[in-house]
Amino acid sequence: MYRFLTYLLCLLPLPLMAAETIVVGTVRDASTGLPVENVNLWYRNTSVGCATNSEGLFMLRTDLTRKRTLVVSALGYRKQHYTIEPGQYAGIEIELEEESTFLQDVFITPGENPALPLMEKVRSRRLLNDMLLNPSVSYSRSERKDLFISDIRQKHLQRLVWKSLRDGMFTAEDSTLLLPLYSSRTVSSMHAGVREPLVPAEERSVLLTETDYSLLLEGLPEHFDFYRNTVSVFSHNFISPLAASGNNHYTYWLADSLMLPCSEVDSVGSKAYIVHFRSRNPYEPSFNGEMTIDSASCGVRSIEVSVPREVSVNYLTSLRVRQSYDSQLMPVSEDMSMIFDFAIKADTSHVFPTVLLRRSNATIAADVVADAGSVPLSSADSAFSAAADTAFQRLQQTPLIRFGKFLGHIITTGNIPTGEKVEIGNIVELLGYSREEGFHLGIPLTTTERLWKRVELSGYVAYGFGDRALKGKGQIRALLPTPRRNLIGVSYWDHYALTDVSMLDCFLRENSVFYGDHDLAHLIFGNISYSKQYIPSTTRRREFTLWTENDLSDNIETVFALRMGRMGYGSPFVGYRNIPSFRFRTLQATMRVGFKERKADIYMRRVHVHSGYPILRLSLEAGSWQFDKHGDAAAFNLSPESTGAAGLYARIALQVQQTVSLGMLGRLDYAVQAGIILGKMPYPLLEVFTGNMSVTYDPYRFTLMNPCQYAADKFVCAHLHWNMQGAVFNRIPYLQRLHLRELVEVKFAYGSLDDKHNSVISLPESMRGMSVPYVEAGVGIGNILRVADLYAVFRLTDFKNTTTPWWAIRARFSLGL
Repeated sequence: MYRFLTYLLCLLPLPLMAAETIVVGTVRDASTGLPVENVNLWYRNTSVGCATNSEGLFMLRTDLTRKRTLVVSALGYRKQHYTIEPGQYAGIEIELEEESTFLQDVFITPGENPALPLMEKVRSRRLLNDMLLNPSVSYSRSERKDLFISDIRQKHLQRLVWKSLRDGMFTAEDSTLLLPLYSSRTVSSMHAGVREPLVPAEERSVLLTETDYSLLLEGLPEHFDFYRNTVSVFSHNFISPLAASGNNHYTYWLADSLMLPCSEVDSVGSKAYIVHFRSRNPYEPSFNGEMTIDSASCGVRSIEVSVPREVSVNYLTSLRVRQSYDSQLMPVSEDMSMIFDFAIKADTSHVFPTVLLRRSNATIAADVVADAGSVPLSSADSAFSAAADTAFQRLQQTPLIRFGKFLGHIITTGNIPTGEKVEIGNIVELLGYSREEGFHLGIPLTTTERLWKRVELSGYVAYGFGDRALKGKGQIRALLPTPRRNLIGVSYWDHYALTDVSMLDCFLRENSVFYGDHDLAHLIFGNISYSKQYIPSTTRRREFTLWTENDLSDNIETVFALRMGRMGYGSPFVGYRNIPSFRFRTLQATMRVGFKERKADIYMRRVHVHSGYPILRLSLEAGSWQFDKHGDAAAFNLSPESTGAAGLYARIALQVQQTVSLGMLGRLDYAVQAGIILGKMPYPLLEVFTGNMSVTYDPYRFTLMNPCQYAADKFVCAHLHWNMQGAVFNRIPYLQRLHLRELVEVKFAYGSLDDKHNSVISLPESMRGMSVPYVEAGVGIGNILRVADLYAVFRLTDFKNTTTPWWAIRARFSLGL
């Protein structure tokens, strides 16, 4: 049937394609008559060719202007030649005769795909040939990075928003225009995969700085290591063509062989084989491309990959990487280009401006490392020409670029820039809402680097329309002139604080700009609850803090803090949260341990960009507390002798957090916390598990637990989130085009509360720890319309609790590649 349909195509009248030359047919083994797949066919002295499929079928169509020779080649068979006339429609049957071949230690038998045993040999020597993993290997490299807005057509320049940018644009190779955003050039040393700058970076910036570039492209690897099973790009795990399971994801075929040029080490030169590979499922994160394999070492001498157009990512529409290695398998160069398309296109023929990233690395000689300017510039280094300097200066003065910088500064720091020595502070303090305070309107201010390089003054004043009271904060921070980062600060804060949020909860969101205790959706919709009784409550808190932040090493950071303050102010909480006011004094010490992290310092703020290793935090706390004396002790369920009571306490807590790559099965994010509290204390100083009865999903809150439902002095909890990145959806026809993600989550908590705390404050029986571990699990669909996740969450224990549903549907905003 397949042969019949193939020949039928040859006989169909194709008047509109009369200028084309079409050759179709089958390739079979002459001795067995079986079809041979992955046979290479090409026209001699051209790059036009194809390969047979699993049925031995092929079709080769092109525009020939003269007679050409068609070459048919497969390792293990004798090569054959056919003469093809231009404009011809030819159907041919090819029978290949056996020719057994030895390739190093791999024996190729007729009828076998010759690329497969070669790839097995390459995989068996991956660890030996991967120089990036060799701790004794070091080299220096020059790196160039350029970030543009690309695909700007002439018609875009008719719009007022683009007109002012024209003088600063560059012309691309396809005659479109490029708007430069950031360019840099660095010289650094590489040792065991770790990069160390050797000279100051040479930068040109219109809209972004190096810090902005790092934060926006935090998931981009510094080097693509195809010897590993997966290559992580923006949290997507692309299966490598050299992976141990590569045969399950790729089709390989041996295209040709060649002699590599001589080198200083190898005076004779060596033979190499060109292997092409193609993804079996273009919707899963994978590559198409080709590589050159050294026959002696079975190592990669060059590799070029591109991402299939259908791959299941949101905004990355093109990724190309080209690498080359010398005869010792040391990296020589790497060129990468990416195109990001952030428009949802109804008409695919319409061209929108996109973002283009280009990055090039080249190994340089040791004698030019000391002077970055002595490294030869290629023609692609146009961003560093004199004309480019003028273009960058012009662009920085245009209204559109100024507005982009304005928005970028808010996103990065949370502050509203003014261009002066003082700017508007965190925008969250401008307007807020809580149950006790009602709406509050604030005026936040902070100094900038324009005023002091190493000192920052910040604070805000806010008025609550519900309690008709003024609150605010004043803070001063200073960076000490030490080789490593050491910061000292002092602050006074009068505010309403959530009673169920601990310091460990804030650690889980350490890079948050606008929200340190919950995600953005919860910040906006957190007060929309299924039950008015369980809207999270806050307590008035006044606090003086003196603290230091210190980098003990590249991997260890510490924070020491002295806190003194008062909570409650004698106003009882609603329902079971009856808490009198009390004073507290606390000394805290926290150590954070992380390995091979990429970090960015933005003035006084540290951002931890990326790490694939566990992040450990150890927190030690010791303090004292004392209840204020109240005339009406019964209002707070206090015994008369506990009025004015005082006590000492200590807390030890450990937290581990990590993002684990699961290869083609996506990634797993987990966070585990455990701790113990010694001594008796008021309720807000206990560990209160963070519940969430709002309509939104929060990855670090218990979805089906009421806020403040359980308190404990010994506790353990865990949050696990598995994003399968389309491992199932990418294999379902039509559904794969939606680029959906499979989501799985499990949350666990258990805590106990010693009865001795009852002498301090009377808590309901339901709050005195948990009789059984609390477990909830959920499944969801992610990346809906590229902006949202939807979860169905189920409570698996604690069925005696009737104040919350046993299952619920929750949603959240989620943006990402």
